[in-house]
Amino acid sequence: NSANNAHNVAHHSILADNKPPIDAEILSKEQTETPPTKTKPPPPPLPNTNDPFILLGSNPGDSFDDIRAAYKRMVKIYHPDILM
Repeated sequence: NSANNAHNVAHHSILADNKPPIDAEILSKEQTETPPTKTKPPPPPLPNTNDPFILLGSNPGDSFDDIRAAYKRMVKIYHPDILM
């Protein structure tokens, strides 16, 4: 029986580890709060016009490649999937 007691004492000392249990109420505020997420600022407002050249910041005489590049720049800024 004394061997059983010695085993139980050794077993409890290993499990106890002399550390108090971690409880959510014990944790400080800094440990339980999630860090703030970084959000992008909204894009600048678009000009109030229906002229696509003004919206793109290009001219009617610009080449097709220049107009396409301007469109792609605008998509990178204003596309709804980018804003999320």
